[in-house]
Amino acid sequence: MTKKPWFTANIHAPGTGLALALLALTQVPIATEAILRVYCIIEMHSYKDYDVPRATRFCNGG
Repeated sequence: MTKKPWFTANIHAPGTGLALALLALTQVPIATEAILRVYCIIEMHSYKDYDVPRATRFCNGG
């Protein structure tokens, strides 16, 4: 039985790393905006003069 090395480098690793970095850079702003909108809706709904549809319109800029 031949002895295999415990680590073999993958030639596709740099491309995979670049793809993951690109996904992270494009998804972080979207996730941040979504979190802030949900927080805004929760805060506006806690004032009791805004129901959820009105708070949603307010937080979406409408």
